[in-house]
Amino acid sequence: NFIDRRLKLDSAAALGCAIEEHPRPFDGVEGFTDALERYTRAGFMVDQAHRRFEQHRARRLRSELPHFARLKEIVGQLRVGYRAWADGLASDFSELCRARGVLPDEALLQRTLYEREVHPLIRGRDRVAVLLVDGLRYGMAAELAAEFKESGTRITLNARFADARFFWDDDGKLP
Repeated sequence: NFIDRRLKLDSAAALGCAIEEHPRPFDGVEGFTDALERYTRAGFMVDQAHRRFEQHRARRLRSELPHFARLKEIVGQLRVGYRAWADGLASDFSELCRARGVLPDEALLQRTLYEREVHPLIRGRDRVAVLLVDGLRYGMAAELAAEFKESGTRITLNARFADARFFWDDDGKLP
């Protein structure tokens, strides 16, 4: 029906627009804090739009649809565009790691989350629930945080880097 077709087109348009609006979030990035701020401010929107598009595509794109071949072509074009965007993001982040080493400040690492964020709240005897959304899924965490906020729950959404020391040499440099 019309609503199903519109949702497919909306998610495709949202992905295309997100890529166009945020073509290189890490271009000229100054450091890890800057990279994290840029990704959590805007870069994640491209990943989020891609996830939503692929979910809608998986649920609704069927071979019996009119213009199926053209729709598949558009899907392919969007995937190529997203892949190029993701490759650029990875390349720019790799350049940051080459320039600065791979270890950001400890305050930005996942392994310090408890001592820096959770423990101070527990000492204050607040009720605390910690939800970790891992695997570059900041967009999903942002959606979940928005739902909790709507119910009146106090939310703090922070992004962290995984500690990848075991991938690098002793100086934290790429080989």
